[in-house]
Amino acid sequence: MKKDIFLGVGGSASSNIFGKYFFNRPSWGVENLVESDNFIVILMSGVDSGGSIGMQNDLYEIKNGLVNGYLHGRTDFPFQSYGDLKHFIIQSLNFKKPEVIWKNFLDFRSNNLGSHQQKFFEFSHLTNLPITINHGFVRYLKLFFEYFQENKQHLKPERIKPVCLGNVLLSFLHYTAGHINNLTSLMQEFGLIPNWVDFVFLSENRTYLRGMDFFGNQVNGEHLFDEWEQPILPQSHEIVDYEKTSLTINPRVLEYLSDLHYQDKIIIPPGSDSNWIGIVNNAQIFNLIKNHTILWLANLFRFTSETPLPQTINYLCSLGLKLQIFLPEINFAQQLFKFENLRSLESYVLKEHKVPQLLYFEKYKDLVNQGLAKIANKQSKTDLVSILEKEMSSSKTLLPNHWGSNLHYLVKIKSVGISYCHDSDFAVSWLKNPCLTQDRLNIA
Repeated sequence: MKKDIFLGVGGSASSNIFGKYFFNRPSWGVENLVESDNFIVILMSGVDSGGSIGMQNDLYEIKNGLVNGYLHGRTDFPFQSYGDLKHFIIQSLNFKKPEVIWKNFLDFRSNNLGSHQQKFFEFSHLTNLPITINHGFVRYLKLFFEYFQENKQHLKPERIKPVCLGNVLLSFLHYTAGHINNLTSLMQEFGLIPNWVDFVFLSENRTYLRGMDFFGNQVNGEHLFDEWEQPILPQSHEIVDYEKTSLTINPRVLEYLSDLHYQDKIIIPPGSDSNWIGIVNNAQIFNLIKNHTILWLANLFRFTSETPLPQTINYLCSLGLKLQIFLPEINFAQQLFKFENLRSLESYVLKEHKVPQLLYFEKYKDLVNQGLAKIANKQSKTDLVSILEKEMSSSKTLLPNHWGSNLHYLVKIKSVGISYCHDSDFAVSWLKNPCLTQDRLNIA
């Protein structure tokens, strides 16, 4: 069976694409199971350390792993960052029963035990989880909240976040499975994901991300990457086992990558650089994928910590990787600066510290300048215009003049006002038949 291997997933953009790519087929329920044409391997970097999953992992570490030991029987239990995996379970369940808003359960956040128990009971009823799992998780959840209330004062104030039900549930399922490589089969047994998908964590141990910005400052932790004010060099992204100086790669990852055939696909999904560059930078993994064409659904926005997209492309090309890239078409720039979309754009730039990748392409320069000119006289948008103009003037990186076989693909945007994700229909069509895409844009 052909394999589709996704390197480093994360965020709503990835789950939006995957929901369409994986599950746009007849029902895969127990009574009417339909096999996929391809086997899907989702490689999880395990570096997510922000929000509620960051709080949860910090809690497990308190007092040299005291809470970890109480919950899991050992102070060094290798818990992971489960947040990205949670998004894909939501997509799977959405496909099985689209009439249920599964995000309301698995993404439910509160510091109230009773409300968590109620949400879980509703979730368990809808998914028909075994009685033993119900009883086990309720005990686990009570213990988790007990230790949370007793020890949250030891967390940094900015790290005290509402508890996420889905993350705690996955933590429990990992503990129940006994080993991270058994988690997928356990979720398949419970009907949470189909049997043509394998979620594989990069390491059997907990991992974290580190890198270096343009000025040589060391940055440790994915949550700090997101908020860092300076771009972090793509070549410096490194994923290592927690509290170690190296990464011990999960043997299952090497098994999948060592058995690549020409019809298999390697895909970089949309999302932050921190989810995948560290995977590509690993020497063992790089040597296994360097001769295989990589399909890249480039993120439409970047954090301030990410290098401009042309610079990242130049870096990957300098390594000798074979890339085919999916990028926005011209009308995305026109849509972006429409008056009705400015509030969304402003939120991304000022609150989420993200800027549109198209600022860094010469092809879009005139359209972007026209858009900025339209809003420059609006007093309330001064900060937005200032940041975007600064980004444009500070970036001197352009794509190389000669791409060879590296192509620049076009994409239509489904909704700028709601989300800046790639339109899933167009993205999925390209992933399935990248060589058949007719619209190509020469950036030289």
